[in-house]
Amino acid sequence: MEIKKPTNFQTFYSFVFGDYRNYYFNGLPEDIFTSLEGFERIEAEKLVVQAIKKIIMDERAIRAAGYLKLQVAVPILEKRLAPRGIFMRQTIYSSVTWALLKIKSDKKCLGKIIGVVKNSSKVEGLTRPDAADLLSDYGQDPSIIDALFYAYKDNDDFRLSSIALASLRKIFKDNADISEILKRNYYSSLDKNSIITRVKISLGY
Repeated sequence: MEIKKPTNFQTFYSFVFGDYRNYYFNGLPEDIFTSLEGFERIEAEKLVVQAIKKIIMDERAIRAAGYLKLQVAVPILEKRLAPRGIFMRQTIYSSVTWALLKIKSDKKCLGKIIGVVKNSSKVEGLTRPDAADLLSDYGQDPSIIDALFYAYKDNDDFRLSSIALASLRKIFKDNADISEILKRNYYSSLDKNSIITRVKISLGY
């Protein structure tokens, strides 16, 4: 008997509203949102807006709003930040800040986001891994690439390093040579430095 593949909407619903363990182990892949079209996307947006209006200790719908670039979610999310809820977990607070920056895509914030990645400045509530993830939306500016290299080399924070690598892969997804260099996971400082050097040579740095 042939097993039917879940629809894009079913996959979205499973990740955002299904078993939390799925999110805990696999995160929220961006393509589950970009693949939504037509009625499926309209229905998904409606469910996400309804969810973020509730006071819940679950960041999945908040991040879904960011990936879907829901402008209607901005005032709802801003309300969650001001004043900051006394019982709000750091992960949720960072998710709200991340989603707002993701939706707005304001280049005026780029310098501050880079500063967070390099741990040299702060954006209220935003963690370094979330800042590294946001940089993948801002193109191939050398300052962005350098900040992601900096985060990728951080062997004290595995999540930060992994997300920085994922952002680099997203930025260079259309560059076959660099994509080939970045396709494997490397853990030692020596390997990471070698990869960075090869990418820089390909970019002509």
